[in-house]
Amino acid sequence: MGTSDWETENATETGEAPVPLRVPLELLGTHQNTLDDKRRVAIPKRFRPHLQLDGEWVISRQLGGDGCLALWPAARFAERIESLQGLRASSLGVGNKTVRAYLRMVLASAERVKPDRQARISLTREQCALVGIDREVAFLGAGDHLELWAPDRLNSDDETEDFAALTAQLFG
Repeated sequence: MGTSDWETENATETGEAPVPLRVPLELLGTHQNTLDDKRRVAIPKRFRPHLQLDGEWVISRQLGGDGCLALWPAARFAERIESLQGLRASSLGVGNKTVRAYLRMVLASAERVKPDRQARISLTREQCALVGIDREVAFLGAGDHLELWAPDRLNSDDETEDFAALTAQLFG
């Protein structure tokens, strides 16, 4: 992803943090690959042109709490973690117990990864167990990062959600 994808507006006079002008949407669609015996999985070819595969990446529990892993460019992951750390600013920097527990949960699941020449990344046993990945991995493009799902869990959350209120709010 190019740096222009993450251009930000200047901070406002009220001291608010800069916000992205736009979220890149290069990473779209769903594609499936298989873990090998060493728990390596190739990033699907369709996503590769939109990724800097020679860069550093972080794979962790999905920040939104969904039952999947997320593959982030390391710099973008750091931005997200800094946002969460900002919630700790109250209470003399310790933050409330829920925020600390959430950060602990996310950071404990995180690993730095660097794709090899065949665009494979390695998953830990713990990461696979956390999200139910056994052999097949469904890669879901989420705009600015990839989600890695156990195929049988991919749509199970959607089946229990009622999106009517959200779509009414977004589209009227």
